[in-house]
Amino acid sequence: QRALRTADLFLDDGWGDSFSDIYGRSRFEAVFRHYRYARARGKPLILLPQTIGPFRAPAVRVRAREMLAYAGAVYARDPLSAACAKELVPGLVVRETIDLAMFMPFDPAPPAGGGGLRIGLNPSGLLWRGGYTGQNQFGLKEDYPAVLRGVIRHVLAKPGVQLELVGHDVRGPSAGNTFEDYHVCKLLQREFPACRVGPFFYGPMEAKSHISGMDFFIGSRMHACIAAYSSGVPVFPLGYSRKFTGLFAEKLGYGRGADLAGQRLDEIRLRLDACLAELPAIRAEFGGRLRQIEAYRAALVADLAEHMAGPLKARSDA
Repeated sequence: QRALRTADLFLDDGWGDSFSDIYGRSRFEAVFRHYRYARARGKPLILLPQTIGPFRAPAVRVRAREMLAYAGAVYARDPLSAACAKELVPGLVVRETIDLAMFMPFDPAPPAGGGGLRIGLNPSGLLWRGGYTGQNQFGLKEDYPAVLRGVIRHVLAKPGVQLELVGHDVRGPSAGNTFEDYHVCKLLQREFPACRVGPFFYGPMEAKSHISGMDFFIGSRMHACIAAYSSGVPVFPLGYSRKFTGLFAEKLGYGRGADLAGQRLDEIRLRLDACLAELPAIRAEFGGRLRQIEAYRAALVADLAEHMAGPLKARSDA
């Protein structure tokens, strides 16, 4: 609380994807609280790169509009979010960039031994449980555990494949989080003993470093997919909301992946096979894609420095 009272500038990333009510009203309210702190202190607010919307409840739209209008700078991590913000606040200047996790450093993993294609698969404990409501909160076309099992069977049937189950949210159910991924990896390994289970990570950089050693990655967690993409690993997102489409397809021009809310297992398997068939060509793209990430990073740092200069100067002059 003392840090909030003495802050001269508020930077808010909305937890990446929580400036929306698709995860429930309470999660949006937690983000909105940051705006109330800034407004109560009369201090500037910058909205860092994040997904903006969608907003289902009219009352949430009103609050989102209020927060966007107050912000001195708004960064969106995809064009769909930028369009949503501009629709809420006509004339609003929104700066498009990409997710901050794209810039996260990592230690490149050494090449895997033993030959074969090393594929990582990240299951989402949140989707496994049906979302926070337990009632297919995100409107998936088919039962998520059944789809995941179908994808695993399909991948394991291919010759020369090593499949590793990789948890990304791995806080552990003993910590009171029943939506984490690691226990799902262990459950699936009991059903599919040909799979191995990846390490229990103690931080996102450790996870990204491990994922960087894969030849191909299939992920349900947004930031697991980002870890793969930004470390040069061809990725096949199993998306469930427009945040996946907005970032990967719309912003990055990377149209591979599946939409669990719109596609059934048969179509997902066909799209996965098509992606694997062009793996050499996809790998060849990644030199340019990684240079694109660096260009976004440099532009964001320069733009943020410009917007932070005023509040910092005011502090030094005080």
